Amino acid sequence: MSRHLVRAPAKINLGLKVLGTRLDGFHNIQSIFQTIDLFDELLFEPVGQEGIEVVCDTLPTGQENLVFQAADAMWKLGRPENGIRITLTKGIPVGAGLGGGSSDAAAVILSLDSLWQVGLSDVQFLDVAESLGSDVPFFLQGGTALVSGRGEHIQFVDWSENFHYVLVYPNIEISSSWAYQNLRIGLTGSSVYSRFLHSVEDSGNCCPDSLLACLENDFLPLVEDNFPVVGRVLDELAQAGAVASSLSGSGSALYGVFRDQSQAQKALVRLRSLGYPVYHCHSWRKNIDVSGGLLPE
Repeated sequence: MSRHLVRAPAKINLGLKVLGTRLDGFHNIQSIFQTIDLFDELLFEPVGQEGIEVVCDTLPTGQENLVFQAADAMWKLGRPENGIRITLTKGIPVGAGLGGGSSDAAAVILSLDSLWQVGLSDVQFLDVAESLGSDVPFFLQGGTALVSGRGEHIQFVDWSENFHYVLVYPNIEISSSWAYQNLRIGLTGSSVYSRFLHSVEDSGNCCPDSLLACLENDFLPLVEDNFPVVGRVLDELAQAGAVASSLSGSGSALYGVFRDQSQAQKALVRLRSLGYPVYHCHSWRKNIDVSGGLLPE
């Protein structure tokens, strides 16, 4: 086995509805997920002794780490002769609702299936992914998809637009467990966004313009009430000319959608001048590449 370098993409939620708590303790959701060109990197290196080693400068690397958990699950299925060292370099902000940990876990599953020649079936891939987290199954393929249930129902859709996303990390981490515990789901009628998602489910078509016209994230009022910086960033994005803006997942990352590159660039410069980490991103249609990252010994 040779050394391999793999990039794991982030995702944004183009809207998010939380429908209620399930019997298993998770929540049913509806959302449009889209991978974007913001990445973590994972370097896979064989080691002589048996075992799993995860190296990361910014995160705990023990059994609480999703990369370790994914590697351990694949170890039990593949029983390789040699151990593995996985060096994780974070490019995706932590606690931002961008799915970095889930994407990393999917990258580990796909990479070790190839590197260790485990030969998982499609059903096994999904079983392992679901055991690690609700968003992990989506990242096995990536792209743009209507995601529902706890994340296990995934309907991929075509996406032809190449919008400019100005992604802003407002220098706060938000725990998804805190967000779900504090979210109050009202008994409101069907929203325009909900009706749009139902039309996507029925037709298999997702019109980007119609989606942007009705973006809705149930976590946004909660996060904005507790973190005033969120409202300030959204105001900056709107003033810069964003055709839509919202929160990704349960936060804390915010994004503005721009059609014009120059407007997006001006927004990026303005928000960076205010001290926020800002990223200029686009949709990312490619799968996690587990074959093209061969490195010299």
